[in-house]
Amino acid sequence: MGTGSETVSIEAVDTETLLAELVGQVVDIWANAHGLGRASATRREFGGDRVPRHAGREGFRFLGAFGPAARLVGFAYGYSGAPGQWWYDKVAAAIDAKQRRRWLEVPHFELTEIAVDPAHQDRGIGTRLHDALLEDQPHDRALLSALADNARVIRFYEDRGWRVLLPRLRFEQGRPLFAILGKELRG
Repeated sequence: MGTGSETVSIEAVDTETLLAELVGQVVDIWANAHGLGRASATRREFGGDRVPRHAGREGFRFLGAFGPAARLVGFAYGYSGAPGQWWYDKVAAAIDAKQRRRWLEVPHFELTEIAVDPAHQDRGIGTRLHDALLEDQPHDRALLSALADNARVIRFYEDRGWRVLLPRLRFEQGRPLFAILGKELRG
């Protein structure tokens, strides 16, 4: 019998513990959730560059979903968005001035990643991570990007109050299209 959501604890993880002890498990879960093999350059970049860079940003918050024997089975993280960050600047250039003022130019949280190991998916762990990460945020708004053609993921967020702000954005030539979503956290 697999690990159910009820036997999984959601816990905040400090940056030092994340980078010193958990980054390997984080990379494995993220790569497995995205179907990336061990030799994937994207996989290496995620653990070697992206997670450490994001962990240094203002407002960084990382939550782990821990199963039996304190094994990481999922995670979610994000940080405060700001001009000069790659994602922020790409989205700011792609949306109209009204949306930019409403969603980006005010303090906001960027939900960067939610990933649950495929063996533990469809048990409510992603929902628990999502809700806990957004709980008690000091910001009034949150933003994220999701693969535009992944209807299941888009629906997951829409069911939790997110709305599509921009249905299609290609961050880089040759890369997939993403949808940009926003959620009001107050009101």
